[in-house]
Amino acid sequence: MVDINKIINLIFKVADEINEILPQEKRVKRSLETVLFGSTGVLDSLGITIFIVALEQKIEEEFGILVSITDKGMIPQGDGLSWKIEALAEHISLLLGGEKSG
Repeated sequence: MVDINKIINLIFKVADEINEILPQEKRVKRSLETVLFGSTGVLDSLGITIFIVALEQKIEEEFGILVSITDKGMIPQGDGLSWKIEALAEHISLLLGGEKSG
């Protein structure tokens, strides 16, 4: 079973890398409640694409497993219009054979 905290840390590492190329007002905050994409998200469609590709690479490096985060219906939680870091971490945990937190 994969520790969801490891996944969250990977997401935060990717956020830090992406933040290096983003203007201050567009940076991804290191919070489970950060909305990455959607009507109130900090990333546009190109930004979320770069984020997802970088995250998939980090997952493969860390866990030795090739995953496609958008496979198996990565459906945003809540209103269906936004992706929060917490929901993304839970989705990845399920893809890697873990359990949903909470």
